[in-house]
Amino acid sequence: QGCKEKEISRAYRKLAMMWHPDKCTDPEAKRKFTEIAEAYEILKDSRKREAYDRSLRGKGREAWGMGEFTSSMTRFEDADALFRENFGEQLWREWQPGMTLQSTIRRGGRSYSITIYPDGSSEEEESASD
Repeated sequence: QGCKEKEISRAYRKLAMMWHPDKCTDPEAKRKFTEIAEAYEILKDSRKREAYDRSLRGKGREAWGMGEFTSSMTRFEDADALFRENFGEQLWREWQPGMTLQSTIRRGGRSYSITIYPDGSSEEEESASD
């Protein structure tokens, strides 16, 4: 609660990089990666996030994942598509744990400079207009 959109996006990216099954050998990676994407789908939508925050105040955490909070992202393929939308295909293919990579991606008609660090954390900033 109380996180800014940029913080949510940054946390999603770090966890998604850490748990993506193509990069992580843990047997639970696919399940965890999909759960991370489901949470991000809710937290990045201000209306869903507000409703979720209200439910925490009213009912506690057991309300998570039920009713209005159920995400449509139930398949790994959906989670993987969300990931690639956020990082870009080429950047994802090139990054490996332990390396720093910088690139520019386009999302929503805008260009962003993105840096992925060895631990999977990332930073991005909007590039000057073309």
